[in-house]
Amino acid sequence: MQGTQIQATIFKEAAKKFHDIFQMGKVYYISNGTLNVANKRSNPVPNDYEMTLNENSIVEEVSNVIGVVQNVSPTMSIRSKINNEMIPKRDITIADESKKTVVVSLWNDHATTLGQELLDMADKSPIVAIKSVKV
Repeated sequence: MQGTQIQATIFKEAAKKFHDIFQMGKVYYISNGTLNVANKRSNPVPNDYEMTLNENSIVEEVSNVIGVVQNVSPTMSIRSKINNEMIPKRDITIADESKKTVVVSLWNDHATTLGQELLDMADKSPIVAIKSVKV
């Protein structure tokens, strides 16, 4: 997992199509673009790749839970009511721009792998975007 920035190049009709869509501070899903190795001489962004969008590319604003990780709990095991198996669980606390916080529970592999990555970098205040959550 790595959160970073990437440079995108957009020409002609695609530039007209996406001109009014991108806004500073927003997060987007981008598909149907081309990913290339970055030309380090002309690309000031610290990423090994750069993107090119065309008129067939799709750009959608992310409307998920996005926030800065404030806390990551240790992994715990919860016994499943269905089959009595032990399931790994880890809670993360994230805060949005308004400083409101929410606790999100990560389960199974997300608790052990992603959760451990977040714990390892928690002192750097990583930003996460979470989709398909249940309340």
